[in-house]
Amino acid sequence: MFTNLYVTVATSIPNPSPEAPPELEGKVSTILGLGMWLVMVACVAGVLICAGKMALAYRRGELAESFGSLAGVGVACILGASASGFVNFLML
Repeated sequence: MFTNLYVTVATSIPNPSPEAPPELEGKVSTILGLGMWLVMVACVAGVLICAGKMALAYRRGELAESFGSLAGVGVACILGASASGFVNFLML
């Protein structure tokens, strides 16, 4: 009895495709492209900053403590590179 009700309700829920209006599609693509470029610049800067900190820490003999910040930058790079795939996975 309840399975028929569930099937009826589940089939009546609309599932629209995610399409942007034509006048916004180019603008949104430009904004997302700029955001991705900014994330890439921040990741490269983060790796360079971590490398500089690691070089100074090596001179002081504290190199092991610097790997945590490099791991954090690595996670940020992975999230930035896989952002669209990650969001697409969550939305579907």
